[in-house]
Parts: sequence; C-alpha cells; structure tokens
Amino acid sequence: GEMATAYFDGIGRGRRREVAVALAMGAHRRLGAGSPVRLLGGHCRDIVGHVLAQLPLFVPDDVETLADALDTAAHGSGQVIVLRAGEHTVGARRGEVAAHGVLGARVGHTVLHLRGSHFARRRPVAHHGARDAGVDDGCALIQIVGEKGASLKGQLVLEGGTRGSVRGLLLQDAGDCCVRMEGDARWTFRDCHFVCGHACALRVEVQAEAVLERCSLGGEGHVGVASVYHAYGSLQERGLAKHACYGLFVSGRAALLARSCEVRFCSEAALFIAGAARARLLGCTIGQCRTLFFSGVGCGAELRLGGCKLAPSSGGRFWADEDRPAQLTISVREDGGGGADSDSDDDEFAAARCIG
Repeated sequence: GEMATAYFDGIGRGRRREVAVALAMGAHRRLGAGSPVRLLGGHCRDIVGHVLAQLPLFVPDDVETLADALDTAAHGSGQVIVLRAGEHTVGARRGEVAAHGVLGARVGHTVLHLRGSHFARRRPVAHHGARDAGVDDGCALIQIVGEKGASLKGQLVLEGGTRGSVRGLLLQDAGDCCVRMEGDARWTFRDCHFVCGHACALRVEVQAEAVLERCSLGGEGHVGVASVYHAYGSLQERGLAKHACYGLFVSGRAALLARSCEVRFCSEAALFIAGAARARLLGCTIGQCRTLFFSGVGCGAELRLGGCKLAPSSGGRFWADEDRPAQLTISVREDGGGGADSDSDDDEFAAARCIG
C-alpha cells in the first residue's frame, strides 16, 4: 500500500521487513475507520516511524550500505544502525556492491555528508540541505554500532544539526580525515579506532562538540604488515607506516572531551587547538609524536589535562613553539595517588607521568 511505499521502500532482508509488512497491513486504507492505526488519531505516521525506530537496521542485511541506512533511519528517533563485520566504504550506495560481496570504492564514495535534514521527521528519503527548524534534538539521535571486525573506509562529515553516537568501529581515512565535525554537531565516540595516514583523525570545528571514550587516534604504528584491501582488490604491504598530521584538531568555538583515550603516531602534533576552542583530556595517553601540542591562530581558549601520560618521540617536544591556550591546566597524578594543579611551563609537563 501507499504507507508501505512511504515508509519501507528499499528495506531488504531481515526481521525489520516482516515488522514493516505487518504495520503496513494494519494501516491499509481498505480497513476504513476501524483500522488500528486510524483509531490512534492523526499522528499514526509518527507512531509507525517510532515503532520501526526500535528495530536496529543491519548493514548489509536490511539495507546494503551505511548511506542508505542513514536515509532509511531519517524518520525514526534513536535509530540504531549496525555495521556487520567487514570493510564498508563510507559513501557507497545501493546496487554498488562488488561481485565478491564487498562494497566498491569509487572516487566519489570516500566522503559521506550527514546533514541535519537526515534528522527531520519525514519520509525517509535522502534530503540534503539546511537543518529544519523545530526538530526535537533530544529525540533525533542516530546510533552507529560496529560489530567486531567492522571497519569504515573514507571520511564521515557530521554537519550542523546532527546528533548521535558511534561505537566499536575502525575508522580509516581515504586521503583526508577520518571524521570531520562542523556547525553545532554533537557526537559521542566510544571504543573506536581512528587510523589516519593523512590529515586529522578527528577534526572538530565551528561550534561542534565531541566526546570520546576509550578511543585510539593517530597513524599506523607498525611497519611491514601486509593487508588485504578488498575494496581496491589488492594486497598492499605497508613497508612504511603512515602517520596522521594531527590526531585531534579543535578550532573555532568547538569543544572536545576525551576520557581514557590514546593519541599516537602523529607527524605534526597529537593535538592542535586554535581559535576559542576548548579541549579537556582526562586519563589519556599521548605520545610517540614529534610534538604533543600545537596552538594555532587564536591559541585556543582552554586546554585541561588530568592524569594523562605524556611522552613525545625521541628528540621531540611538548609544544611546537611559545604559543599557549589562554587557560592551561595540568593535573599531575603520581602513581601513588594525589594530585595538584600546575602552571603551563614545559618543566611541569615533564613532571607528569610518562609512558615508556
């Protein structure tokens, strides 16, 4: 029926399709005024969408790609998207799966923009543009979850108006950043691995807010490892490990909170902070980088480190130059416990617990 077409177009195999068919039957116009959905009043479409939002979308079981899953999930609130084990190309679309079952990687498929329009309460079709007014941010969340062994290749751009979380994914760049956050985007990353060999593992700009928990960010740490890249149909041996330019890049009026994370193997700096940005790192390990911290234009409004392990590479340094954020706080915790606030001198950094 029409409602089935409106809500369930493109839904593939799996339990979600069975539920969708049952709901469509209950909403069919031939049932007249006594249909279950019509008895609920004029908000039946929101109710149907809410019911479907409780069912996870599995990629590629229910929909073939992440991009299609995001379009399908646009009507639901709190929708969970689960990526099965394997390599997924971030911007691939339905019907572009290679014969061997792995997503192809064409040039235009290595970047996916998630815009605020994905969160509007309407028919789940791709709408790209400015975020709609009046959207309830508290209910418009997307959760992307990776099974063990799931990886996402390319750059995920999270634009203004988007809210959500990413958990348990290996995120690999394809020539730029792994994730870029813009506008007033607000996202949480848990148990994710950002592997970047080019620009930044995570770039947070404008007024975006990012929270990271138990994540690792940076470049490749080991050399001479052979890897099969199905998307490119080749076996590549990494004779030289690629390092990210920056692990964390925070600028504008953006805010970053990282707990129990690791930032390693960066060629320029582990953390770049500029503008009026704020960054707080708690219980993190930052090391094996030529420079740990870099203050750009504006120097940043605040950098707070609490109980972190700090150690630049051999011959490296803590700061790139004499610039510092407007407010710098370092909480030194010895292994025996206790803590104290210190000033911004490099000697104080040396007093913090070091790795190695």
